[in-house]
Amino acid sequence: MSVLLPTLAQMGQYGDRWERHGHGRGRGVIVILLAILLIAAIVWAIIATRRANATSPVAAAPATAQASRAVAILDERFARGEIDVDEYRQRRDALRPD
Repeated sequence: MSVLLPTLAQMGQYGDRWERHGHGRGRGVIVILLAILLIAAIVWAIIATRRANATSPVAAAPATAQASRAVAILDERFARGEIDVDEYRQRRDALRPD
């Protein structure tokens, strides 16, 4: 504690010296402006991230485009012999929109 007291006293003298010469008057305004700038940057980053996620190709693709891609994959699997005719028809019918 005795080590801390001289430091606090020196800080008080330092602040008085700055304010005596006119350097401390705008400190509060600068702190407020920096806080507003920081908050604005955080809000901008959140909005930019949400916009990027909303316009991603997966989220923006309509259901019919996704279904047609699924049918194309199913066609490839059938052509390679991974699935038989009955399974192919059953899955294709399930993927077609109503």
